[in-house]
Order: sequence, then structure tokens, then C-alpha cells
Amino acid sequence: MKDLYSFDITLEDALVTYDSVRAAYSNIFAEMKLPVLAAKASSGDMGGNLSHEYHLPSSLGEDHVASCDSCDYAINEEIAATLKPLEAWSGDDVSVWRGITKDRKTLVNVWYPKTTTVSSSGEVRNYTESDINITAVKSVVPDLDASVERVPILWSAATSGPSAKASQLLNLVDSRLPPSFKETITTNCPVDAMWPSQVSTADRSAVSILLHEAGDKTLNFLRIHSGDHCPECSSGKLRVEKAIELGHTFYLGTRYSEPLGARVVLPTSAHTLSRNATTRSSDGDSLPRDVPLQMGCYGIGISRIIAAVAEHLADERGLKWPVAIAPYASVVIPGPGVDDEDAVQVYHELRQNCHVLNGQLDLVIDDRKKTLPWKLKDADLIGFPIILILGREWRLTKKVEVQIRALKIKEVVDFEVLPKYISRIYNKL
Repeated sequence: MKDLYSFDITLEDALVTYDSVRAAYSNIFAEMKLPVLAAKASSGDMGGNLSHEYHLPSSLGEDHVASCDSCDYAINEEIAATLKPLEAWSGDDVSVWRGITKDRKTLVNVWYPKTTTVSSSGEVRNYTESDINITAVKSVVPDLDASVERVPILWSAATSGPSAKASQLLNLVDSRLPPSFKETITTNCPVDAMWPSQVSTADRSAVSILLHEAGDKTLNFLRIHSGDHCPECSSGKLRVEKAIELGHTFYLGTRYSEPLGARVVLPTSAHTLSRNATTRSSDGDSLPRDVPLQMGCYGIGISRIIAAVAEHLADERGLKWPVAIAPYASVVIPGPGVDDEDAVQVYHELRQNCHVLNGQLDLVIDDRKKTLPWKLKDADLIGFPIILILGREWRLTKKVEVQIRALKIKEVVDFEVLPKYISRIYNKL
């Protein structure tokens, strides 16, 4: 990991630092030519109320990220909410997902429509238990144990018999279902569908039945889907795809500095302090005051980037490293009948006259005693961004064959203009 921690005096300064690091991270991934999405994310156990994840779309990813095709909106699926106004309930088919709290006292019913119709397109969408957004459920039931199966059996065992615990049944109703459904649960209890089959009718009377009221909050318990409308712009549609997390930024605030007593004494003359950062004496003068540090933490997975880039950019011939992280940007391969001195000449010419971002072109000569086809195949397998071949054209006219798989380039270039040619295309790699 590349780790970074920041410490600021005021909230304003801390957010400036956070945005600066985010910009630096975006530049790092842009330099590697990776289509990384900076997605709003949950802070999880780290704490704080602001964080972003940096995701590379990949079928091998463990996360799901939604991004807009019209604006820069991107968000981790865990905290994304579908938009109720865009969908309408299309019948009275209702499904229930059941969960349980860690103390096994509360059975959680999440009610949701089996089918909805997307009003903008008329598309009929079917939902199953796999569409339940566990993070959304946990926002209402923090003690939910989402790691267990056979929920009804666990709850029934914990709430019956001589050692039975006081138990309750909590109903959560997705906002797509109409108010009449809530009334059914409230006025017609017990509804048979509300209870697992393992719970006998006789045991139901001892259970407290609750209906969660959202207040001003819209309850969305279903995962977003590709094609849903973007909440940030009026015209965009969301695309949901699997992705690999390469980095994460957190604004922590005083999550750790307050309990650990990490504070700083402010100078009396500090002119950048927030209004509540100082106290005043009876004569109006500012007095020094200690404040908790505003913290941030940031990380990029170095080894994970190597694996993700290899997976994302490789093809059937081998790796294709971006020049930003390639072991060497280029390899010079002399063919049969070409002296090693010629390869050295090309090497030095490019080192001296090829002007690239990092100052000098980083290249190597493949002088191994192997055949030209073997060297070319190995160069593709290793993933050199730029392959320079001194073959038949070099022997006849001093021209170099340039192969760049990432740009689908295979050209013969005069030796005199080779440095300018490489300099021009380098930043595309």
C-alpha cells in the first residue's frame, strides 16, 4: 500500500487537503491511462462521513459501481439508491426477504415488489432476493447479521422454549409499495405471509410486531440496475459494472483525534481560524485554544494495481504495460545480420534526443543469443510498450520497425526522425 495521513486545524482546510489528494489520485490513474472511476463510497469501519473509492471496471472485480453516461456521477452500489419516482408498482405481487439481528431477538422482514415497470421506458423489471441492498437494510437495522442463512430456523429456536428471548418482528416496506400495503400489515396482523413457516400460530402472540416508519427518508431496499436514471443529471442513465478497488480516500474529521486527545494549541494571532476555534477574554482579545485535529487518510494498493493493470490490458499475446509503470518503456531488438553496435547507436540516440515526460526514454537492448521470432514473442509476453526492431529495413535503409500493440501501430520509421516520432506518441501510452 501507499499510505498517506493528513492533519489540519479546521474543517475547511481539511476538505481542501482531501480534494487535493483526490486530484492527485486522479492524475496518477490518468497517467497510467486507466479508466478508473472515482466513486462515492461508504466509510465503513474506518469512520468519517466522506469517502471515495477508485475503481477499475473489470469482470473479476469484487465491487459493483454505478456510473452515469452523461455526467461524472459515480457511486458504489452499496450506498446507491434507486429512484422511486421512476418506477411504479405493477400489481399486487409482493416478496419478502428475511434477516435476523446478531442477538437473534429480531426477525426482519423486508417487503418489496416482485415486478415493477420503469415508467420512462415501459420496461418490466423482476426482482429477487439477490436484489436486496444489504447496506440499505443495515442503515435501518445496524445490528443485522447478514452472514447467516436459515434465518427462520435460527429465530424460531432463539424465541421458543424455556430459554426463549423476548422477540419482535420488524417489517420494512420498500417505498415502491403503496401505502395500502403498510395498512395491511398494520391492521390485519397477523398476516400469514409475514411469518416463516417454522413459527406456529400459537407462538405468534408472544411476538411484538413493529413497522418501521421512514419519516422524511425514502426507503429503497433494492439494488440499482443498469438503465436507471442518474440522480445528478436529468438526461443520464446509469451503468452498473463489476470493478476492482485500487484506492480509497477518507475524510475522518475528529473520529480518532477526539478520543485519542490529538489536539493542537492555536496561536492567538491565527487569522485563518474558524469562528469556534478561539475563545475571547473579558476585554475581547482572542485567547489560545486547543482544538482536535481534522484528519484524513488515503491509500493506493500498489500490488493490486499491478495485478489489475495486467488483467485489464493484457491480450492473447501477453501484457501491455502503460509507460508510467512499465519496467522499460521500450526494447531495441537487433535482428540477424545486425551488429550489436547498431543497437547501441539506436539506444544512445533515443536516450539523448527523445524528449518524454520523465526526461529520458527508459529502454533496454535485447542482446540475448536467441532468434528474432523468439525475441519478438518474448517482448510481447513481457509487455514492452514500444518495440523497436532492427531487421531487414535497417540493413538496407537505416529504418526502424516500430511496433506498439496498445495503439495498433506497426510502422517503418527513418532513424533520423525516430526520436521525434517516439516523443510524439509517448504520452498516448
